[in-house]
Amino acid sequence: MYNKVWERRSFKYVKKFYSVNAVVHYICNKELVGYKQIQGQLNSLFSSVPNAKVIIERVTCNQKGSDKDWDVSVRWRLQGPHEGIGIFGQPCGKPIEIFGINQLKIVNGQILEEWLRSIKANLFGFRWRK
Repeated sequence: MYNKVWERRSFKYVKKFYSVNAVVHYICNKELVGYKQIQGQLNSLFSSVPNAKVIIERVTCNQKGSDKDWDVSVRWRLQGPHEGIGIFGQPCGKPIEIFGINQLKIVNGQILEEWLRSIKANLFGFRWRK
């Protein structure tokens, strides 16, 4: 999922990896429900850093019941220039590093629920935290 949706920016694959009524508990108590909202938020994030490199630092998986039911935690990082308008506002062209941890509840092979536990960005010498 992180390769196709995040690294390749192929947001159409959200429909393949998320269930139709998936809920993403995003930062600032924002809840994203369904494909369109999830795709929109990913588009906003990656619009800020269109050429960012996606680095997956750690993945932890715990099987729940069947072989298609899992609890998964993913620690990730995005690195690249702040070149576009998106979640971080007007572009400055300077390097940005964004850190996050996602926890996913996978049921029957699809993401049913996801929590973005933290998102932090280091941008032009100060820490942005939402």
